[in-house]
Amino acid sequence: MKEPRATITNIIGVGTIVNGRLKVEGSIRVDGTVEGNLDVTEAIIIGKTGKVRGDIHAKEFMLAGSIDGNIFISGRAEFGTGSRLKGDIKCKQLIIEEGVMFDGNCSMSDREMQSKPPFFKGTREKSTVGAGDLD
Repeated sequence: MKEPRATITNIIGVGTIVNGRLKVEGSIRVDGTVEGNLDVTEAIIIGKTGKVRGDIHAKEFMLAGSIDGNIFISGRAEFGTGSRLKGDIKCKQLIIEEGVMFDGNCSMSDREMQSKPPFFKGTREKSTVGAGDLD
C-alpha cells in the first residue's frame, strides 16, 4: 500500500482503547481500538492491529486492520491484504488488494465530495450519517 502524503500528527497505539467520537485536525494512525466515529481533516491509517467500530470521514484512507462502520472519503480509499470492512464505502478513488474481506456497498463519483466532516464546517449538530445516506 502507498502511504498517504499527509504527515501523521496523531497515533492511537497498540493496547489503547478509545470510546467516543474523535475529531482530528490533521492525520491519524490507529493501531489500537476506537469505538466511535472518526472525523479527520486529512488522512487516516488503520494499521494491522487497528480496529474501529464507527463511521469515518477523511480525505485519504488506508486500512490494514478492521472496521465495522461506514467510510466517507473525499479522495482515495485503499484496502490492504487481510483487512476487513463491514459497512459501506463512499469515495472518489478505490484500491482493494487481493484477500480483503468487504461486506457492504460501494458508491464512487467524480463529482466533488464533502472534503471536511460536518464537525469542521462549524456546525455543532451530531452527525447522523448512516448506510441509507449513500444513495
